[in-house]
Amino acid sequence: MKKQTMQERPDFWAAMFAWLATHKNEAGYSALAFVMSILATSRNKKAEWKDRIAGALMCGIICFFAKSTLTALFAIFHWSFSPDLCWPISAAVGYIGVDPIFNLARRRVGLDDGANNANS
Repeated sequence: MKKQTMQERPDFWAAMFAWLATHKNEAGYSALAFVMSILATSRNKKAEWKDRIAGALMCGIICFFAKSTLTALFAIFHWSFSPDLCWPISAAVGYIGVDPIFNLARRRVGLDDGANNANS
């Protein structure tokens, strides 16, 4: 059986574009967080590009799910939620970065022993 290439499968591209059209806001949240993370870490000359890209990708992945996560959190507390809040929150997540966010979450859950270990 011959392996098909992408050019031989136009149905793949149609499905990919349909999925992207459906999730265009989520892709925008991710792109905003990615760009903000790259810009924020570019000020730090000590960080290598692979670390900057890895952090930006993690910010983008987190912010892809911003709308659904915030909708669930606001529903738990019976607050009203405006989807327009996802844009500034995505920018803030990109600017702050994933390391401080994960460290805060570890402290809140009680998994941090007080030492500042980034690899634990």
